[in-house]
Parts: sequence; structure tokens; C-alpha cells
Amino acid sequence: MFKSKLYEKSKNVLDKLLFEQEQLKRVIGVFPIDMDYIKDIAHIKRLLERYNADPEFKKAIINGDFDIVKKYNIEINPEEVRFKWDNDYALKCIKDNIKQPLSVLKYQTWIQEKIVHRNQIREHGAVPKNKKFKIWRERQNNRIIHLFGVTKGTRIVHPPFDIELSKGCSGSCWFCGFGAMEKEGDYLYTEENKKEFREVLKIFEEMLGNGASAGFLYSASDPLDNKDYDKFMMDYAYLLGAASQITTALSTRDIERTRKLLWLNHRLGSDIDRFSVTSIGMLNKLHSNFTPEELLFIELIPQNIESHSMMANAGRAVEHEKQMTKKAKSSGNGAYKHEIEGNGDTIACMSGFQLNMFDRTVELITPSESNIRWPNGYWVFNHTKFKDAKELREIMYNWIDKYMLEELVNDSPIAFLKGYDLEISSDKISLTGVRSKIEVDYDEVLPGLKKIAGIIDSNNFTAKQIVNVMKEKHDQKKSDTWDTLNLLFQDGLLNEEPDFFFK
Repeated sequence: MFKSKLYEKSKNVLDKLLFEQEQLKRVIGVFPIDMDYIKDIAHIKRLLERYNADPEFKKAIINGDFDIVKKYNIEINPEEVRFKWDNDYALKCIKDNIKQPLSVLKYQTWIQEKIVHRNQIREHGAVPKNKKFKIWRERQNNRIIHLFGVTKGTRIVHPPFDIELSKGCSGSCWFCGFGAMEKEGDYLYTEENKKEFREVLKIFEEMLGNGASAGFLYSASDPLDNKDYDKFMMDYAYLLGAASQITTALSTRDIERTRKLLWLNHRLGSDIDRFSVTSIGMLNKLHSNFTPEELLFIELIPQNIESHSMMANAGRAVEHEKQMTKKAKSSGNGAYKHEIEGNGDTIACMSGFQLNMFDRTVELITPSESNIRWPNGYWVFNHTKFKDAKELREIMYNWIDKYMLEELVNDSPIAFLKGYDLEISSDKISLTGVRSKIEVDYDEVLPGLKKIAGIIDSNNFTAKQIVNVMKEKHDQKKSDTWDTLNLLFQDGLLNEEPDFFFK
């Protein structure tokens, strides 16, 4: 059955690069930073940021007008790093085994470091101590990789909680994947709130152990909206032993405040932070106020309409067919259809508890594809208010017992993932969806799978009923049927959508 082991694989790739090329070094989490070494990486990163977001810059580079790089303080020759921006040339180099200059190898190694870092968080760093929570989270991870495919699915790291320190967001991004509402207010760092916030963090430390260090302090809110954000992030780092990643669309609102927060978060231990870039003007402001080296550990996410990347069809983006269609064209996706049913997406990455401290609400959520029922790209298992940290703790542990099943129970309704068609062949079953095809071979680990799959596909049976049918009609031991059902369940192949599974 499926279990992600990409961390070890990606780490082996990185170790091989470092072993074979003695000039290459690790960069992430290394202090002090070797400024001479990172220069090439930082300037290639800036060149690619401009290339992917700015059509005029891209046109100049393609036409060989390399002097344009001076305008943006880029101190690398585009010809030297052609492998990174000219796809045809890159394919030729791969085919003919053409070696790349050290600058490109440095950049490639740094990218591999980031992949290892992400995989480590997903497979180890964000894993809860609580057994039920751990099993549930792993199941959601498996489901999402099946649902979106390996490339996108493994980018979703499933931190076990997030805490919003504002209600709503002042960014007003038309494409907001969470459909954030207009900002209502902030949870400020008063003496009372400081005490409560620290109590909440201690609950997560008790529940999650080291996994608590993978939480973050935003969602459908922006960290920079709260004037006391730096105080909360210091408490977070002090109590949980790690920095909370910053993701913001407001980085240019107050450049000096942004600069101070980045410096502080990096000193607290943040490896990678992120800025959403909503316009070329915003990119210009960032590139004129920060050196390439200062932004090395900041991922600039190009969300401007001219950029190559495509934002998720979720949240507020669903309401803007014209802009999304235009964006798809600029990103090279001419086949894009603006439909929420069957073409939904998500920017959600968290499987666990979402708190809003301003209005004292808690939800249990996990990513899904957006659709009419779940427009913001995540399932909500439950939602309620809490009056204080003590009540919050009680609510969360009750929900762990109710929703985070270690295995199926007698009355669990059984169906395959919604939107997948079942095909039964002589040696395997296949489940085919919009983005992926899942194949499961018949073997001794899954007794009776062929017959069980046919029963599941009818969507009319509970777990106990399937066990009884397999016993009465096919004389299969009940324990064998339970084993097969639970393996399919933990593999993320069964429908756990709240409206179906907990109706």
C-alpha cells in the first residue's frame, strides 16, 4: 500500500550531488551564511523571478538583450545560466550530457535542498505525537497525493494546526484561494491575550509534541495585518522551538517593517518565507528595496496577471472567470476551463485545527479540491466557538476521538473517493479520476479485493455489511475483510468527506 518516502529519496539525491561536487555546499539552516557562495544562487533566483513574471524582461532575454539585467541589480550573465530559462537548450543539454557551470549547479543544489526541506516537514517534522491524529493526518496525506497527483500532492505538507491573529484580510486579492473576507479586527498582544495565546500553544505542544513546531500563524488572514505579529511569533518560537513561516501579500506596504520581520524570523530559525507578488509594480518595489541576497530565502510567488504561474481555481478566484481565463493563457494553459465542479483546486495545506483568536473559533479541516460544497478548497469536519483555552482543549480532544478514526467501525459508510471510476481487471483494480489513476494489485495483503471493490462501488454498504456479505457469499474470514477495508481506508482510497462519512 502507499506510503510516501520522498524525504529519503530526495535526501539521497542531495547527498549524491554534494558528494560528487566538492565545490557545492548546503545553504538552508547554515550559519553563518557564506555570502560569496550564495551570490550566484541569489542572482539566478532574481533573474528567473523577473523572467517568469515580467513579459518585457522575458522578451529582452530571449532576444539577447542581456543588458536589461543591470536595471534590476542582477549580477549574472543570462548566457551562463541559459539552462535555467531556455527549455529547448536545457533538453539538448540533458540529451547530450552537456555539463553546466558551477553557478547553475549551485542553484540546482539549493532547489534540491528546498525539496528535501519540504519533504522532511511533511513526512517527519509535522507528524503529531497523538496516535489518532498521526494516523488521520497520514491518511489525508495519502488521499491528497491520490487526488492531485504526486507533483502537487507532495507540495502539500499538512501542518497540524494554524492560528489566525486577525479576522479577515486587508489584502483584497481578487484570486484569494480562501475567499478571505474584509478585515474586521486584530487579536492584539495584551497581557490577557498573551497569557491565553501561550496557553493555546502549550496545548498544541502537549497534543502534537515536536509536530507542533510545524504550525503557522495565518490562513485566510495576513500576518502583516496584525501590528503585534512580531510578539506572537517570538512566543511561538520560544515555546515550540521553531519559527512560524511568514506568507504575506502585504510585503510592500511597509518595507522597513517587512525587513525587520524577515530578519527576526530568520534569526528565530525560519528557513523559507513567502511573498505573494500581485503586480509587476510590487515586484519592482521588492527588487529595488531588497538585494538578491536579502531575498534568497524568500519565495516570491508570481500572482500578477502577466506571470507564467497559474493560481488555484478556489475561493474568490472562482468568481472571476475573465481574469482566470486570461491568467491561464499567460501561463500557457490554453485548454483551461473555468469550472468549479471537476476542475477545482486548493491552496490549503493544513490538516488539523484552525483557530481564529479574534472571534474565538476553531475548525477541524483538511485540504480538498474546491467545488460548490467546499468552495475554499478544504473540508470542514466541525466548527464552533470556544470561551477560553481550557474549553478549546476539551473541544479539540473530543474531535480527535470523534473524527480521527484509527480504523473503520461497524457503521462506517464505505465508498471509493468521489469522482473516481472503478475498473476491475484480472490482476488489479483501477480508480480513474480527473487528475490521477490509482492501481492496486491483487495480492495476499488484500484478501478478496476484487469482490470487495465491486461491493464498495455500489455505495450502499457499511463496513460491517461488507464484512457480512463477504462471509455469507464468498466464505471469506471476517478478519480478512476487515484488514482489506482498513488498508484501503488508511491508503486514502475511501471517501472520508464529512457530509458522507459522518452524516
